[in-house]
Amino acid sequence: MTRTTSILAAAALLLLAGGGLAACATPTGSGASSETPAASPSSETSTPVDADIDAAWLSGGTMIAVLTRGSSTCVPVASDVAFADGVLSVELADPPADQACTRDFVLRAFAVVVPEGVDPAEDIEIAVSGSEASGSVELAGVAGLVPSDGLQDGGVPTAGWSSADGVFALLTWGSSGCPPVVQDALVSAPGEITVTLAESPADRICTSDFAPRVTLGEVPGIESDTAYELVLQGDGLDGTRVPIAGVN
Repeated sequence: MTRTTSILAAAALLLLAGGGLAACATPTGSGASSETPAASPSSETSTPVDADIDAAWLSGGTMIAVLTRGSSTCVPVASDVAFADGVLSVELADPPADQACTRDFVLRAFAVVVPEGVDPAEDIEIAVSGSEASGSVELAGVAGLVPSDGLQDGGVPTAGWSSADGVFALLTWGSSGCPPVVQDALVSAPGEITVTLAESPADRICTSDFAPRVTLGEVPGIESDTAYELVLQGDGLDGTRVPIAGVN
């Protein structure tokens, strides 16, 4: 699979966007507290050495969403990504020592650009290492994916089922400071999931960059081995249909 220069530019955006990729809707089963948690320096945040890792194909196989569990405000960022012998190695950057992190424990995601040599039609092992999370997961290959380039196509959304039950990853493009948030996601017809994105507060300040953002949503009790597409509502995406890569 070839990669365009703009895909390489997306890799730089992933590092620059930082928290923009990090922000995501909290699936109902992720263990988030209903109360606003207190913030604490990241150095005090306790994360299991061996953590649950999940993943999803995005952007037609040119990106992968990596899902970890931890503070909703301190999502990990990849510092290095490499592929060899069927294993995609993702090394996480150390968080700033003075970064304030909420003490909740939720499912959150960030995206990485897939290196040369990865065939999205083949199963792949993803090994994550770092102080924020460490573990591995096998992501099933999906045949027939068509590579997408958000920087060239104006930011067409893409989505993929993650290895976590009922959880999908949605990739959109826009301000890294104002990622969309899933208000609800419900099966509205056979093979169709309507996703309502929450309305942004009027006083919300958005950065002027154009970056990839990963948002998570959960649809409990869906039919397994069934192809679905998302029908987006809100955040300027009303009526946009997004096929979900893979099956849950």
